[in-house]
Amino acid sequence: QQRLAQAVELYRTLYKQDPSDRVVTDRYVESLINTRQLDEAEATLKRSETERPGDPRVLLLRSMLARARGDETGALAAINKALDVAPNLSLGYLKRAEILSTKPDRDSAAITDLNKALELDPNLSQARIMLAGIYQRRGERTEAIRTLQSLLRRSPRSIDTRMALVKLYYDSEQWLPLRTLLDESAKLYPTDAQWPRLQARVAQSAGRPAESLPFLEKALQLDASPMNLAEVVSYQIEARRPDAALASLDKQAQTVSGTPMLLGLKGRALTLRKDPQNALAAFTQGIKLSQTLAD
Repeated sequence: QQRLAQAVELYRTLYKQDPSDRVVTDRYVESLINTRQLDEAEATLKRSETERPGDPRVLLLRSMLARARGDETGALAAINKALDVAPNLSLGYLKRAEILSTKPDRDSAAITDLNKALELDPNLSQARIMLAGIYQRRGERTEAIRTLQSLLRRSPRSIDTRMALVKLYYDSEQWLPLRTLLDESAKLYPTDAQWPRLQARVAQSAGRPAESLPFLEKALQLDASPMNLAEVVSYQIEARRPDAALASLDKQAQTVSGTPMLLGLKGRALTLRKDPQNALAAFTQGIKLSQTLAD
């Protein structure tokens, strides 16, 4: 939100300096729409419509504004007019698909528009992501995966694309390509803890829980958060290794003392080690801390 507000102020300043600059004017109107300053967007857009009648870019902005006001009929009419004027405007097909894709009975029309947008501009990543989403909604996972794979080849560093593909592989239990994708991602982003965390989850879901611990420990090494610590300790408790669990907790004693969830895990580990007195103390401390934090 802060970046959007800053963009508005920047374009407002540039627009006041030179209202004839079409690129600045269009960006200004778009930023006003994105920040819901619709009356100011309307006034500026009307000026553009007077000065640039029939300009497809202005018509697309009219469509955006109509949609922001809940007028999808008006939004579609403006896009259709823009495409009549400029039938090779890839962004027009993308914007129309955005509206059509919200209506399940218009999926086929949205797919046609997205394919046309990609024919005109193969680098339009947003179109591929939207296309994959529609295929997934229709239960056509193979097509969704193929679409995201194509996008990933074009933009290998796109985390959003990687995460979308991870979800598709996971939902369809395609463990081998999923593990390959996560291995690649972990090498590409070696300091990002989300990848080893996902590798651990996949190992568990694929029925190979013993392989998850090194990934959990790697995630904890990269990000010593209470949640990552809890994942490691929970695994050690489930594996009936209370001494290892307590050793992991002792390494972050200060964090443990201020986190009810971790105190509960400490109590479980002590119980497993047959130390009921200290287990009760850890559970009691955790309950008292929870009540304090709730107050």
